[in-house]
Amino acid sequence: MRKTWTLVWKLLLIAAVAGVALAVTNQITKGPIEEGKIAAANEARRGVMPEAEEFEEITDIPEGIDSVYAAKKGGEVIGYTAQVTVNGYGGKIEVTVGMSVDGMITGISVGGSEFSETPGLGEKTKSIEFRSRFLGLKFDPENPFKAEKTPQKENEIQAVTSATISSQAVTDGVDTACGCIMEFIAEGGE
Repeated sequence: MRKTWTLVWKLLLIAAVAGVALAVTNQITKGPIEEGKIAAANEARRGVMPEAEEFEEITDIPEGIDSVYAAKKGGEVIGYTAQVTVNGYGGKIEVTVGMSVDGMITGISVGGSEFSETPGLGEKTKSIEFRSRFLGLKFDPENPFKAEKTPQKENEIQAVTSATISSQAVTDGVDTACGCIMEFIAEGGE
């Protein structure tokens, strides 16, 4: 019986030390991880609105939108960026869209810290080849974008082969972000 209690106390001591070590590690890494997420979001904004000199966060945004920023150049708003999170085939996908004040898509970014689409298939939605299919398009809320295997209409985007779910998820994210941005453009500001 005494051996059992000795083993129990040793096990409890090991568990307590491990718990404290994990808590300390979490405190040490929490800041750098958060800074990394902020840096990635800033990079995505610069990537989808390359002409902007600065970004100003808009805090009064609709539900379902992660963030909206006014993109400025020379102190004037030249467009907006919006980020949404959609569900793809493998999990969450962050889609960031840049749009000029005339309603043209200036770029999209696909990814996020939880991005886990199928390697070699859904993962191709992050490629420049797929993302460039949206460049220069105008968003029409009456005729949203659709991912299609063989696009026939102006609002149809060619889906990544064998990754229709991922392609449509990204396309839905672009639609949602564009719809939000169009509201800010229609209101004429921030």
